[in-house]
Amino acid sequence: MANKIDWTKYFDQTKSREGTYSYKWVDYEKTDIIPLTVADMDLPTLPEVTEAIKRRADHNIYGYSMRSKNPNYKKSLITWYNRRYGINIDESSIFFTPGILSMLTYAIHAFTEAGDNILIQTPVYDQFANVIKHSDRNVVESKLVNNGKWEIDFLDFEEKIKKSKMFILCSPHNPLGIVWDRKTLDKLVEIASKYDCMIFSDEAHSDLVYDKKFTSLIEYNHKIIVATTIGKPFNCSGLVIANAIIKDESIRKQFVSVAYGKFHGMMANVLSVDAMIAAYNYGDEYLDNLLLYLKRNRDYMDDVISSLNGVSWIKPEATYLAWIKFDFDKPEERLLKAGLKVNPGSNYGDVEHCIRLNYAIPFELLKVVMDRIRDVVK
Repeated sequence: MANKIDWTKYFDQTKSREGTYSYKWVDYEKTDIIPLTVADMDLPTLPEVTEAIKRRADHNIYGYSMRSKNPNYKKSLITWYNRRYGINIDESSIFFTPGILSMLTYAIHAFTEAGDNILIQTPVYDQFANVIKHSDRNVVESKLVNNGKWEIDFLDFEEKIKKSKMFILCSPHNPLGIVWDRKTLDKLVEIASKYDCMIFSDEAHSDLVYDKKFTSLIEYNHKIIVATTIGKPFNCSGLVIANAIIKDESIRKQFVSVAYGKFHGMMANVLSVDAMIAAYNYGDEYLDNLLLYLKRNRDYMDDVISSLNGVSWIKPEATYLAWIKFDFDKPEERLLKAGLKVNPGSNYGDVEHCIRLNYAIPFELLKVVMDRIRDVVK
């Protein structure tokens, strides 16, 4: 970039999403309701992504594109992981998919049969259960435990994984914001290996970790598919691009046979390819400053929540999603009356009194949100 960016001002800018048919905003554009639901940000992506899309769009022919022939596609992802995490990824282990849920669908159909059990850790991203059910597989839940911090009940986990063909790990965790430490991951992989259970690791939020060190399952040797994307950290989810990272060659072949053979999921949006390359090649400064901005939002929420009676949370270690507990039933309904649309906790498992709230919004808007929460719990 030629000009130095004041990143606080950059993220402070308020942009109306009216007319873009935003999944989050489309039903609330003409109202006083602030939607804080879908996990995309009301913050701009980095300028280089916008410039890359514009350059490609200016070509004005949008025909089929051979992503595999673009030497910068995989290279950008490989150098990003090496630069940010010290992880070395072999080019042959990277496979494009049109989004992580598509990837999960491919994996379920490649490595399980109808009627098989698939294990998830609840409360967790609701679309996992939806994909499992629509694939005619059975959802098996191992509930995470709140002991002042979120923990795995390993006795329950092992009992459930014995009967499961696949385990879906959310790392970092949506909606709880957990960054799993290496000791925990060692134990998870050890148990999965013991029972020959495939692991699908959704690492969509891996670039959105505040202070702790993130450990990717890319570093482990087992039957593992790691899902990664520019969608969450660079606010590009609408470009629908993700990558499966698969170290095991036999797993690769089986995955590709289903993903590209059965589901024909090999074609990337021509604009998304250029966006991904730009994000991974030029996104370091943007991401570092985005994390500072989101951390300020999170810490402001923590100050407010700590001052309120009947409201609690465990401060998230990652993501821009807040999991908040109230001391009354159906808090999402009372919050909606106060002008806040949030996700009810029941979307994510057998949970009461909780909501998920997306705080990736301009700071001044977050102040309005927290004022409304104060009014609800007075």
